[in-house]
Amino acid sequence: MDAIDSLYENGEEYIKCTIDKMYYTGYDYIKGGKKKAGIYYTFYNGICYYIIYPTGSTDKGTPAIIDGATFPAKLQHSEPIYNDLVKNVSEMVNFTEDGLKSVSCDLFINSYAYNTNYSLFMIIGFMIIALISLIFLVLLIIAAINPNYSSPVKALKKYGDYKTLFAIAVTEYDTAVAVGRKNVFITDTFLIIITKTDTDIIPLENITWVYDYNEVYHKKGNTIMYHPLCIVTDTKKVYKIRHVSEKGIDSIVNTLLSRYPEIMTGCNN
Repeated sequence: MDAIDSLYENGEEYIKCTIDKMYYTGYDYIKGGKKKAGIYYTFYNGICYYIIYPTGSTDKGTPAIIDGATFPAKLQHSEPIYNDLVKNVSEMVNFTEDGLKSVSCDLFINSYAYNTNYSLFMIIGFMIIALISLIFLVLLIIAAINPNYSSPVKALKKYGDYKTLFAIAVTEYDTAVAVGRKNVFITDTFLIIITKTDTDIIPLENITWVYDYNEVYHKKGNTIMYHPLCIVTDTKKVYKIRHVSEKGIDSIVNTLLSRYPEIMTGCNN
């Protein structure tokens, strides 16, 4: 706890401290008419420090002595009871009031304030997460009621009237054929890629280039190589089909070329 004043002056408002032994002053920290913590004192390197420390509710009341406490706290300017506190403690430790005041730190080490602020931050954090979740849920409901508002459908704006394109994709999906992988489908007009988190609907006539490249992963000492297939359209948008085998790549590429031979192919290592 050395150099607390310097820490506070340098903007270090929150600290973590370890105290070997602290003694109850007889005063309590009252807020809203209720006792929130006991006020303790301790001496360190000849300086008397005052600590606001929550002790909880016990049948025995506030502990007179607390041994070996380590806790986070907030540094605060002296409370209004500071002078009365110094006077009371001076009698307990056989100091004169002025003598104790001369060696007392006028910053309170407030563990209660730290815990209160932490709880407040947690509540605010949960509220933000809940709000984001609610917004996401509303968007999902809207997309379920009217798919034209979903992100995969809006992505079709790059290629024309997205509502018309989506309507065609829905109609053709009933006769779609899986190629290369069970989540990749081709229809008369579209290549459709379905994953756990998204769906890509790509007009075949807008595809200009397909290529694969190598991705190497190391898992439990084993080297695993994947060959993602990239689909590039005339809008320069790149779609990726991951974890596909070489046989699957050949199947997808050959199917696309059978429809649109002008599509460029190549390998990017």
